[in-house]
Amino acid sequence: MTDFTTIKKIGYRQAFKAITVGLVIAYIIMALMAGPFWLFQVDFAPTILFAAIIIYIAGYFFGGLTSIWISKQSRLAILFGIIGGFLIVWTATFFGSLIGFMKEGLPNNSEISEPIHDYIYKPLGLVTIFGMLPIIIVGIWFGLSIRKKVDNI
Repeated sequence: MTDFTTIKKIGYRQAFKAITVGLVIAYIIMALMAGPFWLFQVDFAPTILFAAIIIYIAGYFFGGLTSIWISKQSRLAILFGIIGGFLIVWTATFFGSLIGFMKEGLPNNSEISEPIHDYIYKPLGLVTIFGMLPIIIVGIWFGLSIRKKVDNI
């Protein structure tokens, strides 16, 4: 059997490819709704750029983990690819949301549950709802590509 270092490397390389495809899909979806330069016209562009960096960091960790799962249970590659995709996106969304929460939610003199809802739960819910189909599609490709590469070593 191959060592886990090689298997993890396959996972995060495939995760980086899947993340790049996912970010392009997300940008196109938003460009169709808000125009091609939407990222530069909104107040939360730094938050989105921070989340884009975090998503690659999450891809490094969860991509490696997903490839280990797939190496142990090859027949569940599609399921593990989808789960890994959701974990990567949720991690980036959560950490990206923390910027708005700390910058605007905490200084607000309302109850703590309101900013948590507005700046953490709501973004996670919206990303889950609107990103579900792309995450599933890219997750299937992610899982199958890892399985193919792991089976070849």
